Amino acid sequence: MRDKRIKLIYFSLQGSESREFILSWKVLIGSFFLLFGLVLLLVGSSISVFTDYYHNFRIETLAETNAGLRTQLHELGKVANELQVRVAHFERENDELGIFADHPPMDSDTRQVGVGGSASAEIKDSLLPHDLQRVTNEYRSMLETTSRKLNLVESEKSALLTAIEDRQISLDHQPSIFPVTGRITDDFGYRIDPFTKSKKHHKGLDIAQKRGTPVKATAAGTVVYAKSKYKQNSGFGRVVKIDHGNGFITIFGHLDEIYVKKGQKVERHQAIGTVGSTGRSTGPHLHYEVKKRGVNLNPNDFIIAE
Repeated sequence: MRDKRIKLIYFSLQGSESREFILSWKVLIGSFFLLFGLVLLLVGSSISVFTDYYHNFRIETLAETNAGLRTQLHELGKVANELQVRVAHFERENDELGIFADHPPMDSDTRQVGVGGSASAEIKDSLLPHDLQRVTNEYRSMLETTSRKLNLVESEKSALLTAIEDRQISLDHQPSIFPVTGRITDDFGYRIDPFTKSKKHHKGLDIAQKRGTPVKATAAGTVVYAKSKYKQNSGFGRVVKIDHGNGFITIFGHLDEIYVKKGQKVERHQAIGTVGSTGRSTGPHLHYEVKKRGVNLNPNDFIIAE
C-alpha cells in the first residue's frame, strides 16, 4: 500500500503534448480531506451569513409589525373612547325619556353591567409583548363593557318608548276637552231640579247651545250605546255612551241627531251628534257626564283644553 502510486496522464486535444502526474495515496487522501474541509467551511460561512441576514430581517419585520400594531391599537383606543362617549349620551337621553315616561332612572350599579376583572392570564399566554398585550386587554375589556352597555341602553330605551306609547294611548283615551262650547247652565253637584223644584244631585254638566251645534267626542274610544228612539219628557232623549278604556265612560244626552252607531271607533274631536232638546229637557243643551268604573266624576276636573 505504501509503494502504490496513482499516475495521472494529461493529453492536450489540440496537440500531441502530454503530461504525467504521480500522486501517492497519502497526498490524494490529504487533498480530499482538505477539499472537504474547504467545502464545510464554505457551507458553514454561507449558513452563518444567511442566518444573520434572516435574523436581522426578522427583527426589522417584527419591529415594523409592532409599530403597526401600536398604531392600530391607538386608533382602536380612539374608537373605544368615542363609543363610550356615545353610550353616555344615550344614557342621558334615556334619563330624559324616563322623566317624560314618569319612570325612575336606572341606577349606576346596574349600568356598570359587570365592569372589572383580571387580564393576567391573557397576558401570560399571549405571544405579543407584555405592554401591547396589556393595552390590547384593556381595549378588549372596554369594548366588551361598551357592547353590554349598548345592549342595556337599547333594552332600556325600548321599554321607555313602550311606556311612553302606553301613556300616550292612556291620555288619548282620557276625556280632556269640552264636548261643545257654551254657557254652563247647571254644574256638577247638588242643584234644584227644574221640574220637581227639589234638591237633587246633578251627575254632569249642562251646556246650553243652539240646536244643531256639533257635539264632539272628548277622547278616543268605542261607542257602546247609541239610542235614537226616546220618550218625550223622559230621560236623556237621544243619547250616546262612549267607552274610553281604563274604566272611563262618557255620556252625551238630549242630542238632536246622532252620527255614530254602537261598536264604532271614535277619536277625540270627532263629531258624534248635535245639540238638541230631546227627552226631559227645558231647552237646547247638552248633558255631559264622565264616569270612572261606574262612579260619576266632575267633568270639569278632566277638561284641560277646549
